[in-house]
Amino acid sequence: MTLWHQLPEGPSLRGALPLVAARWLITYGGTGGSSSFGGAAATFDDVLNLTVASASVGSSIARARPYPGAWPRHEGDVMCRVDFTSGNGDADGAILVGIGGPLSTDSWVALRCGGDGNLRLVDSTGADHTTDVAGPSSGERTGGNLFLRLTRTPVGVVGLWGVAAGADHFPLTWFPAGVVCDVDVLNASQGGAPMIAVYSTGGGVSGGVTVQVSGVGVFGRSLVALGGSVAIDSDGRAPVWTAED
Repeated sequence: MTLWHQLPEGPSLRGALPLVAARWLITYGGTGGSSSFGGAAATFDDVLNLTVASASVGSSIARARPYPGAWPRHEGDVMCRVDFTSGNGDADGAILVGIGGPLSTDSWVALRCGGDGNLRLVDSTGADHTTDVAGPSSGERTGGNLFLRLTRTPVGVVGLWGVAAGADHFPLTWFPAGVVCDVDVLNASQGGAPMIAVYSTGGGVSGGVTVQVSGVGVFGRSLVALGGSVAIDSDGRAPVWTAED
Protein backbone atom coordinates (compact mmCIF):
# COMPACT_ATOMS: atom_id res chain seq x y z
CA MET A 1 0.00 0.00 0.00
CA THR A 2 1.39 3.38 -1.00
CA LEU A 3 0.68 5.02 2.37
CA TRP A 4 3.14 2.82 4.22
CA HIS A 5 6.88 2.98 3.49
CA GLN A 6 9.85 1.02 4.76
CA LEU A 7 11.86 2.42 7.66
CA PRO A 8 15.20 4.11 6.98
CA GLU A 9 18.08 3.75 9.41
CA GLY A 10 19.89 6.63 11.09
CA PRO A 11 19.07 9.37 13.60
CA SER A 12 15.48 9.74 12.36
CA LEU A 13 12.96 7.35 10.86
CA ARG A 14 9.51 7.35 9.34
CA GLY A 15 7.71 4.42 7.85
CA ALA A 16 5.84 1.19 8.48
CA LEU A 17 6.49 -1.90 10.53
CA PRO A 18 5.69 -5.09 8.60
CA LEU A 19 2.92 -7.10 10.23
CA VAL A 20 4.75 -10.41 10.02
CA ALA A 21 5.71 -12.79 12.83
CA ALA A 22 9.45 -12.19 12.49
CA ARG A 23 9.05 -8.51 13.46
CA TRP A 24 6.93 -8.95 16.60
CA LEU A 25 7.21 -10.67 19.97
CA ILE A 26 3.76 -11.92 21.05
CA THR A 27 3.10 -12.67 24.73
CA TYR A 28 -0.07 -13.61 26.60
CA GLY A 29 -1.32 -12.93 30.10
CA GLY A 30 -4.18 -14.49 32.03
CA THR A 31 -6.33 -16.82 29.90
CA GLY A 32 -7.77 -16.91 26.41
CA GLY A 33 -5.10 -14.99 24.50
CA SER A 34 -4.29 -15.80 20.86
CA SER A 35 -3.00 -14.09 17.73
CA SER A 36 -2.57 -14.61 14.01
CA PHE A 37 -0.90 -12.91 11.07
CA GLY A 38 -2.20 -12.77 7.49
CA GLY A 39 -5.64 -12.52 5.93
CA ALA A 40 -5.01 -9.57 3.63
CA ALA A 41 -7.52 -6.80 4.24
CA ALA A 42 -8.58 -4.43 1.45
CA THR A 43 -5.39 -2.96 -0.04
CA PHE A 44 -3.15 -3.94 2.92
CA ASP A 45 -0.53 -6.65 2.48
CA ASP A 46 -0.53 -7.92 6.07
CA VAL A 47 -2.73 -7.84 9.15
CA LEU A 48 -2.34 -8.85 12.79
CA ASN A 49 -5.32 -10.23 14.72
CA LEU A 50 -5.12 -10.04 18.52
CA THR A 51 -7.77 -11.94 20.51
CA VAL A 52 -8.91 -12.75 24.02
CA ALA A 53 -11.49 -15.56 23.99
CA SER A 54 -15.09 -15.38 25.17
CA ALA A 55 -15.56 -14.80 28.92
CA SER A 56 -11.78 -14.95 29.47
CA VAL A 57 -9.75 -12.40 31.41
CA GLY A 58 -6.37 -11.97 29.78
CA SER A 59 -4.25 -10.18 27.23
CA SER A 60 -2.50 -10.61 23.90
CA ILE A 61 0.46 -8.25 23.58
CA ALA A 62 2.56 -7.58 20.47
CA ARG A 63 5.85 -5.71 20.91
CA ALA A 64 8.06 -4.73 17.99
CA ARG A 65 11.39 -6.55 17.86
CA PRO A 66 14.47 -4.29 17.60
CA TYR A 67 16.54 -4.11 14.46
CA PRO A 68 19.51 -1.92 13.41
CA GLY A 69 18.76 1.78 13.28
CA ALA A 70 15.18 1.56 14.53
CA TRP A 71 15.37 2.46 18.23
CA PRO A 72 16.04 3.54 20.95
CA ARG A 73 14.59 6.98 20.19
CA HIS A 74 14.19 10.04 22.38
CA GLU A 75 11.00 10.91 20.53
CA GLY A 76 8.49 8.40 19.22
CA ASP A 77 5.20 8.45 17.33
CA VAL A 78 3.22 5.24 16.74
CA MET A 79 -0.11 5.03 14.95
CA CYS A 80 -2.16 1.94 14.10
CA ARG A 81 -5.16 1.32 11.89
CA VAL A 82 -7.48 -0.89 13.96
CA ASP A 83 -10.86 -2.59 13.62
CA PHE A 84 -12.96 -4.28 16.33
CA THR A 85 -14.02 -7.49 14.57
CA SER A 86 -15.58 -8.84 17.78
CA GLY A 87 -16.30 -7.38 21.20
CA ASN A 88 -17.43 -4.00 19.93
CA GLY A 89 -19.60 -2.21 22.47
CA ASP A 90 -18.30 -4.07 25.55
CA ALA A 91 -16.31 -1.86 27.94
CA ASP A 92 -14.46 -4.89 29.37
CA GLY A 93 -12.54 -5.35 26.10
CA ALA A 94 -9.95 -2.90 24.78
CA ILE A 95 -7.17 -2.26 22.28
CA LEU A 96 -3.98 -0.51 23.43
CA VAL A 97 -1.47 1.25 21.19
CA GLY A 98 1.68 2.35 22.93
CA ILE A 99 5.40 3.04 23.14
CA GLY A 100 7.85 1.23 25.39
CA GLY A 101 11.44 0.38 26.15
CA PRO A 102 13.50 -2.71 25.27
CA LEU A 103 11.73 -6.08 25.29
CA SER A 104 13.61 -7.04 28.46
CA THR A 105 12.06 -4.18 30.48
CA ASP A 106 8.35 -4.90 29.80
CA SER A 107 7.56 -1.21 30.32
CA TRP A 108 5.27 0.89 28.15
CA VAL A 109 2.68 3.67 28.05
CA ALA A 110 -0.37 3.30 25.82
CA LEU A 111 -3.58 4.85 24.57
CA ARG A 112 -6.45 2.52 25.55
CA CYS A 113 -9.61 2.39 23.43
CA GLY A 114 -12.37 0.35 25.06
CA GLY A 115 -15.02 -1.56 23.18
CA ASP A 116 -17.38 1.22 24.29
CA GLY A 117 -15.20 3.86 22.59
CA ASN A 118 -13.87 5.47 25.76
CA LEU A 119 -10.20 6.48 25.68
CA ARG A 120 -7.54 6.98 28.36
CA LEU A 121 -3.77 6.77 28.84
CA VAL A 122 -2.49 3.75 30.81
CA ASP A 123 0.84 2.05 31.53
CA SER A 124 2.31 -1.42 32.01
CA THR A 125 1.86 -1.29 35.80
CA GLY A 126 -1.92 -1.05 35.37
CA ALA A 127 -2.07 2.62 36.32
CA ASP A 128 -4.50 5.02 34.65
CA HIS A 129 -2.96 8.39 33.87
CA THR A 130 -6.06 10.14 32.51
CA THR A 131 -9.81 9.75 32.99
CA ASP A 132 -12.03 8.35 30.23
CA VAL A 133 -12.99 10.63 27.37
CA ALA A 134 -15.52 9.77 24.68
CA GLY A 135 -13.88 8.60 21.48
CA PRO A 136 -14.87 6.84 18.26
CA SER A 137 -18.46 5.77 17.62
CA SER A 138 -19.51 2.14 17.14
CA GLY A 139 -19.40 2.53 13.37
CA GLU A 140 -15.95 4.09 13.53
CA ARG A 141 -14.65 1.27 15.73
CA THR A 142 -15.78 -1.34 13.19
CA GLY A 143 -15.29 0.54 9.92
CA GLY A 144 -11.64 -0.38 9.35
CA ASN A 145 -10.49 3.26 9.18
CA LEU A 146 -9.92 4.06 12.86
CA PHE A 147 -6.41 5.17 13.82
CA LEU A 148 -5.05 5.22 17.37
CA ARG A 149 -1.86 7.18 17.97
CA LEU A 150 0.60 7.76 20.80
CA THR A 151 3.26 10.45 20.62
CA ARG A 152 6.20 10.70 23.03
CA THR A 153 8.34 13.83 23.27
CA PRO A 154 11.13 14.62 25.77
CA VAL A 155 8.55 16.36 27.99
CA GLY A 156 5.40 14.25 27.80
CA VAL A 157 3.08 11.76 26.11
CA VAL A 158 -0.03 12.53 24.03
CA GLY A 159 -2.81 10.15 22.96
CA LEU A 160 -4.69 10.91 19.73
CA TRP A 161 -7.31 9.28 17.52
CA GLY A 162 -8.72 9.92 14.08
CA VAL A 163 -10.76 8.34 11.29
CA ALA A 164 -9.56 8.11 7.69
CA ALA A 165 -11.83 8.71 4.72
CA GLY A 166 -10.96 5.30 3.28
CA ALA A 167 -8.35 2.58 2.84
CA ASP A 168 -6.00 4.87 0.91
CA HIS A 169 -6.04 7.72 3.41
CA PHE A 170 -4.76 8.83 6.79
CA PRO A 171 -6.97 10.89 9.12
CA LEU A 172 -7.09 14.59 8.27
CA THR A 173 -8.05 15.48 11.85
CA TRP A 174 -6.56 14.08 15.06
CA PHE A 175 -8.57 14.35 18.28
CA PRO A 176 -6.68 14.55 21.61
CA ALA A 177 -7.48 11.81 24.11
CA GLY A 178 -5.09 12.75 26.90
CA VAL A 179 -1.78 14.41 27.75
CA VAL A 180 0.58 13.37 30.55
CA CYS A 181 3.81 15.06 31.60
CA ASP A 182 5.51 13.23 34.46
CA VAL A 183 8.68 11.29 35.15
CA ASP A 184 7.03 7.87 35.51
CA VAL A 185 5.37 8.07 32.11
CA LEU A 186 8.52 9.30 30.41
CA ASN A 187 10.57 6.51 31.97
CA ALA A 188 8.06 3.83 31.00
CA SER A 189 8.02 4.99 27.36
CA GLN A 190 11.77 5.55 27.08
CA GLY A 191 13.08 3.95 23.91
CA GLY A 192 10.25 4.53 21.46
CA ALA A 193 9.51 0.86 20.60
CA PRO A 194 5.90 0.22 19.47
CA MET A 195 3.51 -2.11 21.29
CA ILE A 196 -0.07 -3.19 20.55
CA ALA A 197 -2.30 -5.18 22.89
CA VAL A 198 -5.83 -6.49 23.33
CA TYR A 199 -7.11 -6.83 26.89
CA SER A 200 -10.21 -8.30 28.49
CA THR A 201 -11.00 -7.39 32.11
CA GLY A 202 -13.90 -7.63 34.55
CA GLY A 203 -15.92 -10.73 33.73
CA GLY A 204 -14.52 -10.96 30.22
CA VAL A 205 -16.32 -10.27 26.94
CA SER A 206 -19.16 -12.51 25.78
CA GLY A 207 -18.10 -13.79 22.36
CA GLY A 208 -14.54 -12.60 22.97
CA VAL A 209 -12.73 -9.52 21.76
CA THR A 210 -10.65 -9.42 18.58
CA VAL A 211 -9.02 -6.39 17.04
CA GLN A 212 -7.50 -6.52 13.57
CA VAL A 213 -4.48 -4.27 13.03
CA SER A 214 -3.91 -3.51 9.36
CA GLY A 215 -1.14 -0.91 9.50
CA VAL A 216 1.50 0.33 11.94
CA GLY A 217 3.22 3.62 11.15
CA VAL A 218 6.11 4.98 13.17
CA PHE A 219 8.22 8.10 13.44
CA GLY A 220 11.22 8.45 15.70
CA ARG A 221 14.06 10.85 16.29
CA SER A 222 17.23 10.54 18.34
CA LEU A 223 19.93 13.10 19.03
CA VAL A 224 22.66 10.57 18.34
CA ALA A 225 22.82 8.06 15.53
CA LEU A 226 23.58 4.55 16.73
CA GLY A 227 27.36 4.23 16.95
CA GLY A 228 27.92 7.87 16.04
CA SER A 229 28.23 11.25 17.72
CA VAL A 230 26.66 14.69 17.60
CA ALA A 231 28.63 17.43 15.82
CA ILE A 232 28.29 20.84 17.47
CA ASP A 233 28.29 23.88 15.19
CA SER A 234 30.22 27.12 15.74
CA ASP A 235 27.37 28.51 17.87
CA GLY A 236 27.41 25.51 20.19
CA ARG A 237 24.17 24.04 18.82
CA ALA A 238 23.51 20.42 17.98
CA PRO A 239 21.89 19.68 14.62
CA VAL A 240 18.16 19.06 14.44
CA TRP A 241 17.08 16.19 12.20
CA THR A 242 13.76 15.91 10.38
CA ALA A 243 12.01 12.83 9.12
CA GLU A 244 13.60 13.28 5.69
CA ASP A 245 17.21 13.05 6.92
